[in-house]
Amino acid sequence: MADFLTLLPYGVGLIIAVLDAQLDHQEAPSRFSDARAKIGPERVEYYWKKGEADVEAEVDGRANYLYWLQETFGLQAASDPVTLILVALESRPNFDEWVASFE
Repeated sequence: MADFLTLLPYGVGLIIAVLDAQLDHQEAPSRFSDARAKIGPERVEYYWKKGEADVEAEVDGRANYLYWLQETFGLQAASDPVTLILVALESRPNFDEWVASFE
């Protein structure tokens, strides 16, 4: 859960983009080594800025979320969100089975 909280400042768009890129890799591994080959630092920066714009529309904004995250849990925004998402995928390679385990 802590890792997930550190991803939220980027917005869920980054998570979806990495999942999509990893699916592309699985379908055509010769095209992409993994999601990092498709989601580079420029795309991460794009989602950071987009996440900021999205949350700034809310009353408290991202700055308050980051403050809360630090003060409550001692956490900061993920420094390498793409790798963090890929590690999560590797730890649960079959998401459908994982979800079914809670039913």
